[in-house]
Amino acid sequence: MRVRHRAASTLLALAALAYAGLFTANSLVRVRTFSADSMNYVDVARRIAAGDGLVQSTGGFNQPFYLSGDLDLPSAFTAQPPGYPLAIALVSRFGIEAPDAALVVSALSYAGVLLLVYLLGRRIGGSVAALIALGAALLFVPLTHLGRAALSECLAVAVVLLFFLLLDRLREWAPEDSPPWRALLWHVMLGLLAGAAFGVRYSLWPLPLVGIAALWLGGSGPREERRDAARRLVPTFAVGALVPVAWILGRNLSVEGNLLPAAMPAMTTLPQSLERAVTAVLGGWRSTALGNWPDATLLAVVLGVLVAFAIRSVRNSSRTRLPPRARLPLLICSWAVLYLAAVIWRSTQANFDPIGVRLALPATVLLIPVFGALLAAALPEARRYAWLPPAILVGCFGAAFVREATLWSTGHDARVVEFRSERQQWLRDHTGPGDLVIGGGTMDVPFLVPGSHAISYAGLPYTEVLTYPDLERIANRHCANFDRLLLVVRPTVQLGGGRSDEDPSNWLGPFIADARAGRHEPYPLLEPVALLNEARVYRIICP
Repeated sequence: MRVRHRAASTLLALAALAYAGLFTANSLVRVRTFSADSMNYVDVARRIAAGDGLVQSTGGFNQPFYLSGDLDLPSAFTAQPPGYPLAIALVSRFGIEAPDAALVVSALSYAGVLLLVYLLGRRIGGSVAALIALGAALLFVPLTHLGRAALSECLAVAVVLLFFLLLDRLREWAPEDSPPWRALLWHVMLGLLAGAAFGVRYSLWPLPLVGIAALWLGGSGPREERRDAARRLVPTFAVGALVPVAWILGRNLSVEGNLLPAAMPAMTTLPQSLERAVTAVLGGWRSTALGNWPDATLLAVVLGVLVAFAIRSVRNSSRTRLPPRARLPLLICSWAVLYLAAVIWRSTQANFDPIGVRLALPATVLLIPVFGALLAAALPEARRYAWLPPAILVGCFGAAFVREATLWSTGHDARVVEFRSERQQWLRDHTGPGDLVIGGGTMDVPFLVPGSHAISYAGLPYTEVLTYPDLERIANRHCANFDRLLLVVRPTVQLGGGRSDEDPSNWLGPFIADARAGRHEPYPLLEPVALLNEARVYRIICP
C-alpha cells in the first residue's frame, strides 16, 4: 500500500510539473496578458534593475493629482506596493526580459497557489479534501486568468496561503516545551510574512490582524498559561509584521508626503459595492470580470446541499469527519469576510478599480480548501466510494491539461501581434529614449520604448484634467531635459467605455477636446505632426 501511495504521489508530481510547464509556455507565447498596470510594473522593474530605485517613468499614471504637483520625472512609485516589481526585477537578473519576467512571476505564483491549496486542503480535511481542493483550483477560471496576467494578484494569493499554512504549523515547529528563542523566532518570521503581504497588495493589510487574533485566541492548556503565552508571542509577531509595513509607509511619507497613495473621491455607494462583492465571490467562479447572479445562485444551492450532507454524515458517523483543526477553516473564513469588508469600505472612500473577481481573489481562492473539506465531509464513508475523490482530481486535471494543450496547439504566437496598433507602431518607429510623450493612457510608451518617459492623464473621475496652462508648466519644466515633447491624443474614449458620444470637454476638459478635434490654432505650443486613425500627434514647441 505504501509503495502504491508513493507511486501515485510521484505520478501526481510529474503531472503537476508538466501542467505548470505548459501553463507557463502558454502565458509566455500564446496569451501574454498585459494591462495598463502590468506595463507600469514592468517599467518600475526595469528602473529597479538599472539601479534607479522605486520610480516610474510615467508621471500621472495611478497618480490622480500629478498635474497639479511638482511634475517630477521619473516619479516616485507609491500607487502600488513594491513587492511585484521587485520580484520581476529579481527574475530579470537571470537574463529574462522584464515583460517575460513579469509573466514568469505570475505563472510561478500560480503553480505555488495550486501547491498551497493542496497542502492547505490536506491540513484542513485530509488527503481527500486536498485532492478535491486541487481539482477545484485547476478549474477556477479567475485563478487561471490571473495566473496568466502580469499582475500582482497571484503572488499576493500565494503569500496569504503560505501565511495560513505556516500559522497552523506553528505548534509543531515551536511546541510549548521548546526553547523560548525558537518560538520567538518563528513568530517574528511569521509576522514578517504577514507584513510582506502588505508589500504586495495594500488591500492585504488585515492579514496581520488575523494573525494576532489567532495567536491571542489559540493555544492549548489552561487559560492563564495561554494568556501568558499570548502576551509574550503576540507582540513578537506584531513587531515582525510592523517592519515591512513601517518601511513601506515611511517611504511613501518621505517621497510623497502621504502614508498611502492619493485617490479621487469614490464613485460607488455601499449597496453597489456590496452587490459587486457578493456577485464576484459567489457568481464569479467561471468569469474573468464580475460574475452573474445565476452562477451565484447555483453555487449557493450547492454549498447549502454540501453543508446539509456534511452535517448528516457527521451525525451518522462514529467519528468526526472534519479533523480537529477546526480553527483553521474558521480563520480562513474570518479572513475572507474581513478582507472583503476592507475592500468594500475602501471602494466607498476612494475611486479605484470596480470590485470584481480580480479584487476578490485573495478571498475566493482561500475558501477553496474549505470547500474541499466540506465536500469531503459530505461524501459517503463506504470503501466502495474511495475511488471518487481521485476520480474528481483526474477529471479536473485532465480538463485543465486539455485546455492548455489545445491552447498551445491551436493558438497563435501572441508576440507577433501584441502591441501592434497604429498608434503603438508609430510610437515604436518615431520616438526614442530622449522623448517625453504626453497623452491619455501613455503608460505603454516606456513599456514599448525602454528609457523613454511619459505623462499620462485619464480624465474625470480618474485623474485631474490636463489644461493648457498645465501643458505650459510641463514645457517649462521639462523642455531642457528631453530632446522632444509630444502630445498624443486619442479620438476615442480612453477609460470606462460608453462615453464616446458625450461631450469630451465634460470629462477631459476643453483643451484636450479641442486637440482631439484638431483645433490647435488657439494653442501656440501645439504643432501637428501626424494624424492617425486612432490618435493625433502634436509636437510641443518649447518656449
